[in-house]
Amino acid sequence: MNEAAYKKMRAARIALLLNEPFFGALATRLTLVENYSVKTLRTNAVTIDYNPDYVNTLSHDVCMSAICHEVLHVANGHAWRRDAREPKQWNVACDYAINPILAASGFKLGEGWLRAAQFDGMSAEQIFSMLPQQDEGEDGDEDDVAERGGERGILIAPPPLAVDDDDDCVSRDIGIINWIGCLVRQTGGFPCFC
Repeated sequence: MNEAAYKKMRAARIALLLNEPFFGALATRLTLVENYSVKTLRTNAVTIDYNPDYVNTLSHDVCMSAICHEVLHVANGHAWRRDAREPKQWNVACDYAINPILAASGFKLGEGWLRAAQFDGMSAEQIFSMLPQQDEGEDGDEDDVAERGGERGILIAPPPLAVDDDDDCVSRDIGIINWIGCLVRQTGGFPCFC
């Protein structure tokens, strides 16, 4: 295990608990997992997988922002809302939706993080419908990645929520809302953007 990267991730979570308790409480529910196969960070709503080489390049402030970015993927239910959409394009749309929230909340965005003023205040679904779509099976090459401003970690499928087996959207939403409600009660309120 890369101790320096793990300590940086832990220090960022502790700082979030002290300074941004809403985000900090959410972040502590996600287990930190070192994973060299991811380029940056990613979440499956249970873990935050992080590449230690990437984490070691981040300042403390940007590391906190990166954790909050992954937390917002979970809090916004992005993995559950993807449906049949192309995963990489969906993640790009989600990043465009999340990063303005982070900036408005006072977090420092990392270099190359996706942000475009025309998407501010829009949902991931709205943004996805406006992005140029890739063909089925097209992975995108490095030029595509560079053109988009850098690739963030791709959302991976979350474990199923403990809800009805009928895959009903309302049931999934209730599970997410209950999870967030519990955390709001523990932290004393919503962050400034709600």
